[in-house]
Amino acid sequence: KVNISEDCQKLSLLGPAYSDAEIERYLEKNNIKYKRLKRPYLLKRVASLLNDQNIVGWFQGRMEFGPRALGNRSILADPRSKNMRDIINEKVKILEKKMIDLKILQADIIHRSTLAKLNKSISSTTDFPILEAAFLIAKIDNPEIETSFYLDEINKMKLKLASKIKPDFNLDQKLKTLSDFFFLEKGFHGSRQDYYHRSNSYLSEVMDDREGLPITLSILFVELGKSLGLDIYGIGLPGQFMVGLKKDKNDFVLIDVFEGGKILSKDQASKKISELNGRTLVDNDFLPMTNKQILIRMLTNLSGIAKKEKDDVGLIRYLDAIITIDENSHEERGNRIILLAQNNLIQKAILDIDYLLEKGPKELDSEKLNEFKILLLKKIPPAKDN
Repeated sequence: KVNISEDCQKLSLLGPAYSDAEIERYLEKNNIKYKRLKRPYLLKRVASLLNDQNIVGWFQGRMEFGPRALGNRSILADPRSKNMRDIINEKVKILEKKMIDLKILQADIIHRSTLAKLNKSISSTTDFPILEAAFLIAKIDNPEIETSFYLDEINKMKLKLASKIKPDFNLDQKLKTLSDFFFLEKGFHGSRQDYYHRSNSYLSEVMDDREGLPITLSILFVELGKSLGLDIYGIGLPGQFMVGLKKDKNDFVLIDVFEGGKILSKDQASKKISELNGRTLVDNDFLPMTNKQILIRMLTNLSGIAKKEKDDVGLIRYLDAIITIDENSHEERGNRIILLAQNNLIQKAILDIDYLLEKGPKELDSEKLNEFKILLLKKIPPAKDN
């Protein structure tokens, strides 16, 4: 409740408030020095500081609701000073710069936390559950998403789908039920208007919007199919991701989820890819992809978009994730070295160079890499004397 007698701005103090105990706990937790004063002494101390041309941040009670500061969150200064406005503006600029630096630091901490979760997710087993890792890829650009929410939604979908399956259903009946549920009832479909938008690679947004790329749609379709006991998996054909369904030991079909679950034979799929990009498929192209390969393909798609948009920061994030999934992604590590150096992240670039010099492939030109390292070391400013 707000005390109306103390609020001359008609209930404008609607924001959060913090007790003295809460403030003290925060200060002590963060090792911030402070001194607690009773109000009469506090007012005298503030008046003295203002008279000495200091600037004071005033914090009390509930935060104001509205575009103006009304006294509970204010910057106080002596209006008698002719230079005070310039002094305040200069200090505000310094604070704004610090805020930008803090936001960059916060983004880096969140990114490293996401990568740590991704590493933990893929390290559980060789055949780790792909869904959590796929949602963590979406979290790289959308740190606010809750992976648990989407995992719960998929579990609900599995339960509803299972309720549609009768005990005597054969493989073809199960597949038809899955396709009807996924494409007709749930409305999942291929994104055609803005195919190369990054949101089509975020599994969270594919869930929200019901549209995506062949690979993101396939991940969901395969997950639901496995819940029905189908021998179903992802196939990374060059140019388009598809789903494979094993019917028996010697027979399988492909499912084009981007085309509403159209069933293709091996020959039909080969013809489609040939018409798409001129590639002639071989037997190895039809092998199931591992979960790690699928995740890296998702990140490669995102990397291509970031590169086209000249988004170095985004591209570095995706390369970070690829290398987290497979530390032997030497080509990606080499690309990251160049990007880090171009963006003046010299120390990180040198760490990658050292990794390649120690664990890189034998055909690596270590002499040139060492020359590049020496060049980067020269760019590091000398340490300042205390």
